[in-house]
Amino acid sequence: MLNLLKKEYGEIMLFNKDHVEHELSIKNDSGVVFDDLHVAETLNATQLDKIMKRVFQTWDSDYYFERLAQFNVPKRKKVKELSRGMRMKLSIALAMAHHPKLL
Repeated sequence: MLNLLKKEYGEIMLFNKDHVEHELSIKNDSGVVFDDLHVAETLNATQLDKIMKRVFQTWDSDYYFERLAQFNVPKRKKVKELSRGMRMKLSIALAMAHHPKLL
C-alpha cells in the first residue's frame, strides 16, 4: 500500500488512484503507525512538529499538540528518552495530525 514493497502483478488502488502513479498524494492522505517510531532519536516532539509542517500540506500543529497533551506525551523529551508506550503515542499523534483520510 505504501509502495515499500514492489508488487509482482495486479493493481493497488487507493482513493481511486494507482498507488505508484499517485504515491505522494496517497501518502499525504494516509496516516501510518509502524511497530516503532522511525525518526531520529535525538529529536523531541516539538522538533518533529517543525519537520512535519514541511512534509504534509495539511499538517495541523494545534491538533498535534492537543493529541500530545491528551496522550500525556512530553513535548521536549528526546525520543530516545521516551518509553515504548510513549513512543507509540507520539507515533499515533504524528499519524493523525495531518488529518489523513485513512489511518
